[in-house]
Amino acid sequence: MSTAKSRIIASAIIASVALFHAPAFAQMDHSKMGEMSAASTAYMDAMTKMDADMDAMQMTGKPGADFALMMIPHHQSAIDMAKAYLASDEKDPN
Repeated sequence: MSTAKSRIIASAIIASVALFHAPAFAQMDHSKMGEMSAASTAYMDAMTKMDADMDAMQMTGKPGADFALMMIPHHQSAIDMAKAYLASDEKDPN
């Protein structure tokens, strides 16, 4: 098996695990998490939007195309979270 193909398969496995676990996290009761910052609230909003966009996606039946299409809302969510972090003006994430 080629290195490129191995990487694609590994990425698909990782994405599958994330797809199956993200909805569970998004559906949990966040009221028990205590007070959240504006950035943390934006992170949760980004995840909720990502989950809705991924759930609404029409699958093509082509694994490669479906994987690539699912990565669009996933990466958009990461961009939205990064923007929220930058807007928080926190200088050090530690």
